[in-house]
Amino acid sequence: MNKNEYVNQLKKELSGLSQIDIDDIIRDQEEYFRDAVSSGRTEISVIESLGDPQTLAKELRAQYQIAAAVSESKIL
Repeated sequence: MNKNEYVNQLKKELSGLSQIDIDDIIRDQEEYFRDAVSSGRTEISVIESLGDPQTLAKELRAQYQIAAAVSESKIL
């Protein structure tokens, strides 16, 4: 798997979040890849450090849901 395949799979796994949130996450991941590769790491090592895109997506969806719930509770 290369960076593009990883990012595309992650995007697919993030379904259920708003498009704005998905775009934000993908932008962050692409920046992470750029920074890591410019520091001498390979795409493969970056992918290995991030783990499975399905697992990462689950974790990110949970974080976004928690943040949304906290924001909502502050409004109430």
